[in-house]
Parts: sequence; structure tokens; C-alpha cells
Amino acid sequence: MKIGKNLKTGLEWSLSSWKSSNDPSSGSIQRLLWTESSAWTILYASPTNECENYGKCGVNGICRLSISSKATLVTCFQTCMLVFILAAYAATDSITPGRSIIDGETLVSSDETFELGFFSPGSSTKRYLGIWYKFSPETVVWIANREAPLLDHYGALNVTKEGTIILLHMKTEMIWSSSRIRTAENPVMQLLDSGNLVVKDGNDSGSANFLWQSFDLPSDTLLPMMKLGKNFITGMNWSLSSWKSPDDPAPGRFTALIDPQGFPQLVVRNGSETFYRGGSWNGERFTGTPDLKQIESANLFKFEFVLNRNEVYYKGEPYPALISRLAVNQSGFLERFVRTKQSQSWLEIYFAPRDECDYYAVCGAYASCNTYNSPLLCTCLDGFEPKYPKEWDHLKWSGGCTRMTTLACRDSVFTKYNGLKLPDTSNSSFDTNMSLKECQAECSKNCSCTAYANSDIRNGGSGCLLWFGGLIDMRIYIDGGQDLYVRMANSTLGNLVVRKNSSKNKEVAIIVIPIILIGLVWGGIVFYLRWKKLTKRDSNKLGQGGFGPVHKGTLPGGQEIAECWVVVRVKRVHGFQGLNIEGQLCVRAEGKIQPERVMGFTIGNRNAAEEPVAQLLDSGSFVVKDRNDSDPESFLWQSFDYPCDTFLPGMKIGRNIVAGLDWHQSSWKSEEDPAPVYDYCGSHASCSTDESPPCNCLEGFVQRPESPGDLVPVWFFYGCIRSGRCCV
Repeated sequence: MKIGKNLKTGLEWSLSSWKSSNDPSSGSIQRLLWTESSAWTILYASPTNECENYGKCGVNGICRLSISSKATLVTCFQTCMLVFILAAYAATDSITPGRSIIDGETLVSSDETFELGFFSPGSSTKRYLGIWYKFSPETVVWIANREAPLLDHYGALNVTKEGTIILLHMKTEMIWSSSRIRTAENPVMQLLDSGNLVVKDGNDSGSANFLWQSFDLPSDTLLPMMKLGKNFITGMNWSLSSWKSPDDPAPGRFTALIDPQGFPQLVVRNGSETFYRGGSWNGERFTGTPDLKQIESANLFKFEFVLNRNEVYYKGEPYPALISRLAVNQSGFLERFVRTKQSQSWLEIYFAPRDECDYYAVCGAYASCNTYNSPLLCTCLDGFEPKYPKEWDHLKWSGGCTRMTTLACRDSVFTKYNGLKLPDTSNSSFDTNMSLKECQAECSKNCSCTAYANSDIRNGGSGCLLWFGGLIDMRIYIDGGQDLYVRMANSTLGNLVVRKNSSKNKEVAIIVIPIILIGLVWGGIVFYLRWKKLTKRDSNKLGQGGFGPVHKGTLPGGQEIAECWVVVRVKRVHGFQGLNIEGQLCVRAEGKIQPERVMGFTIGNRNAAEEPVAQLLDSGSFVVKDRNDSDPESFLWQSFDYPCDTFLPGMKIGRNIVAGLDWHQSSWKSEEDPAPVYDYCGSHASCSTDESPPCNCLEGFVQRPESPGDLVPVWFFYGCIRSGRCCV
């Protein structure tokens, strides 16, 4: 009997002992000798000690055995030469048939960004073949045997002569294998600098000629140059699937993909149900991801979306100095991380869903979600009403809205809504060559068409998107939303009354006409009284400011003032009811705000104004200025000089040495108390909640002279100054 291998037939002659008399699995090796005593004698046994056990000292380790009278000591150490040899071997980025990667060995990409080898996730002891960042081994980006883990360290990775990658256990049991589209003459398995594990033929590096690539089988991570989408020719889907848990990388509940049905869109599904919808591509970004506009404007990424008859896919590449990845976690959230090789951690720059309105179809059909209306998130479109009013009263909006008036196909108009996340496009059709006018005409011809919009927002808009059926999963954006044209019935309340039958017309006339007459008379009386009041005030009008007219007036005692009435009227925003906010304040004739009787605090300045106006600027700064003077340097007073907890563009942090003005932010004491935590009492003052007022100057200090002359307890941050010279 032979021990060895037949190189021509590939036949191996080897022995493997039983583990025990009751267990025929492989155990230690023994060689027996038959002696004249008619019994078998052990001539040689292996392993004879711990150092002969395979892998005792791991990778790059050498075992040393020290025997004393009391104990046997096993020591693991490394030699420079062996470490050098093994490191040189491990640093390779490719293998060919006849070579293996066993547990403890790795492939490393040529730029040393990615590494391939065996690992155990979290607290698990199971072994998986995966790819991770060499500088961040805990960040695994791809796994071969997600659903078939190894239970020990006896795994080996090979590439066959035909070009198939195989993962074996104990060199015999097949655990996982790749597919291939053809046979290669000189197959090479290589880990590229992109993190893509490929099988190619010899030195052919053309991606179109790869026999197989890991980028076609994503795990939970999308790397730059990796596609998310679908190949319509081969039927291959490029999608991400979450891990089951931090200890189990098997496919979990959540899948991120480009849904090709209708107009393709980004979605995350929980099983078969849609969990989050990023929306369709509008030429710049997905319609449900306006926050990415900031990333684009900073030139951090180059995003690409391709849609043609062969395939649809999305991919993003970061600025060369950045390393980036997009992942779907175990909770279904999409997360984008960036870092550099030199940095110590990953920075999350984007995640979704971001808020309640990002979850799919929160408001149902024909309704829009607005987080700024929380807790009343959902509002029906104009001309629609809640389908289940009682559920809406209990903040259950998923039932959506229904039309108040039945839609007549030939008697309809289109209402424009702007700033929206476009509805679910799975029930839509598109034509990228149409104009918006042609799109409207196309929708008008089809009675099933419920809305239309541009498919591309670049260069003023182009392309046509048509919706059929309910409009689902819309939300309002302050910035970055799109225009949507919704089909509505071309009728009003008056039209509906006219269309009643003749008998009902008489009844309606009897009821409606007296009501109209009474309304006209009463309206005339109110208008006359209002006109008379305004006429009396008009003689004292000083001018028109950003908030409304400014008039002269008098305070008790005869002092002249100028009154600035601040009114924000009811607004219609995107067809939804806005808020009615009313308020007022008074501005003294010399330009000092005097709102004690209205708002309970005062604001002072040292300058004077001929025609003072209080105005809220587009920047968010509330100012007092001369009516015809818009120079910020000439403002009598501005809120930007007194920041709270928010820093807006145009604000300053620092100190005006000439005026002695400090610009700094301070957080709120609590959600209910906006009083500043830091520097509440200003400099050289103490704060005590047991006293009223809570702020008092330290001994030897007095209130600053630049404090308002009519200082009230909420304006403590001016602080105090010394009452005399410091050192006398």
C-alpha cells in the first residue's frame, strides 16, 4: 500500500485513524508493529505533545516545548525569517490553481486597502470567508458563505483549472462555490484595489471579460464602482441585504434595491413590504433624498444613475481622498460612511429613513406628510378629505384621503403642488423625451392618469412622468422638493348648486339668497367701521415696513411713539392650510423698541431713527432700522448680535472690542426653559435660583452702563463691571 499521490490521475493515498473505538472520524496518527509476542506494539505515535497539534501557535508562530520535573511548558514565539517569508506570501493579491488560502492566511489588494480571509463576526465562533478594510478589520464588506458557515478552522479557498472558486472544509467537503460564464485557459483569482474579488483569464484585466466577480453578489455594503440595480438581459439583481444580527451575517429581513417596476426608484423592503422609499432619480438625486444636495454641492461625491433597455443601476464614487461605503443595517436603515486611511473612525454623513415622514406611505393616498406640523403629520390634498375620519382623529393616517368631488375625465383641471417628494412611481409610465406641456396633453388624453411631472429637474426640467391610480408616499420639503400636477374635478360649490334639479334649485335659492343679503349688509357695516378707523390712523402714518404700516401714537403721559404692527397672515402652502400667527410690538419715535405692554421685554440702542421700522430679514435676523436704510452697519438693533442656541449664516462668534459686544451661543436650560445655561448672568455676576432676580453683581461691581436703561430681569447677560479702579 502506498502513501502519497498519483500526479497523473490525481489520486491521493492517505490514512486517517479513528478518533476513538466508537468514533471513526479522524484522530491521531499511529504506526503499529506486529511482534513475536503475537500482539501489536506502538512503534510511533503522533502528535506526541501539544506542539505537534496543528495551528497551536496560530499564524507566523513557532511552538517551543520545555519539560521539567514538575510540568511541561509550551511557549509560542516568532522568528524574523519565518515572519518575513509568511508576510511576503500573505501580501499577495492573487492565487492560481494549485494554491490555496487556508484559515489564517489572507489576500491583500495591491494598494493595501482591502483584505480577504477567514473571520468570525461578533461573539460567534463560526468562520466565514470575507473581505474587509485592512485598516478597519471590523468593517466587513462582503461574505462568500453567508448561509453556510464553517464550524472550525479547517477551511481552504481554491480556484479550479476551469476558473471556479471553491471553498472547502477539510479539503474535501464543498461549502461554497462561484459560478462562471465560460472556461478560462489560465484562470487567476485576484482581489482588486476596489474590493472586488474577480476571476479572470491570465492578464486580461477588462471588467467585461471577468469570468466572475464578487460585485455581482453584494452583501450588505455598496462600494464605489459597485452597482445597485438590475440587468434586464441576464436578469441579475444587484441588491443589498442586511445581516440577521451582529453575530450572524446571513441575509436578514431588509433589502435595499432599485425597483424597476414603472419608473425605477430606490426602496428598502422589509420582507415583501416596502419599508422606505428613496424615490425616483430626478437627474441629480433620488427625489426623496434632498439632503444629498449638500453633499453634491461640496463635490464630495459623483453619483451616477443609468437607465436604458439593457440595465438600470445607481452607483456613487467619492472624492479620491475619501473612502466611502453605503450599507443597510439590521434595522433597515441606509447609512453612508466616509473616512480616510489615516483617520481612526468612520463618519456617518447620511442615513435614511430620517424621520416619521420618511417611512413608507405614512399618510396613505392623496395626502402629504410634513414633519413641521408634528404631531399632525398628514394633510389631505385640496379637494380631498380623510377616507376614515375617525381614524384620522386618532392620528391613524394610513387609510389616506378620497376625493370630495367625483372626477369627470373630460371636465378636469390640474392643480400644481410644489416642494414635494414625488409619489410612488411603481404605478407610472415615463418618456424622457417629452416636454412638460406635452406631458400634460398626454395625461389629459388618458382618463386613468391622475398626475404628471417632469422626470428630470436639470436645465429647467424635461421628461414626462405619468401616474395611474392613487398617489402614495408624498411629503413636503422646505428645500429640494419637486413640482407635481394633480388631476382635479373642474367644479366649484357654485357649479354644484347650479347642477341640482329645478325643484331643489328653488329650495336652495330660498335658503341661500337671504344668507347672502345678510352677509352683504353685515360686511358693509364692518368695512365702514374699519375704513373709518384706518382713515383716522392714516394721518399719523410714518411709512410701510417689512411687517406692516408704522404709525405715530402716544403712550400714557403724552410721549410720542411709533407703532409697528407685526402680522403674519394665513398662508396657503402647497395647497395646505398654514398657521395663523399674530403679534405686535411698539417702536419708540427715536427708534427704541418699546414692547412692554405686548411682549414683556425691551430692547435698547444708542442711535436714533427718523422713520424706525422693525423687520424680519430673509437671513433670519430681526432688526430695527430706518425705513429707507438697508445697510447692516446702520441697523439700530439686530437679533444677530444676541445669538441663542442656533448659529445662522451671517452671525458672528467673537467680540466687538469697540462696542464691548460679545457674540456667543448658549444652550437652553431645558426644553421648556430657553434661558441660557452658560453665561446667564454675564461677567462678574452670580446666579442663584433662590433669589429674585436670580442675577446679582459681585461686591465691588455694578451693572454695565451699556445695558438698556429700562433693564428688566430677562436681560442679565450684559453682566457687570467694576465700580471703581482695581488697584488703588
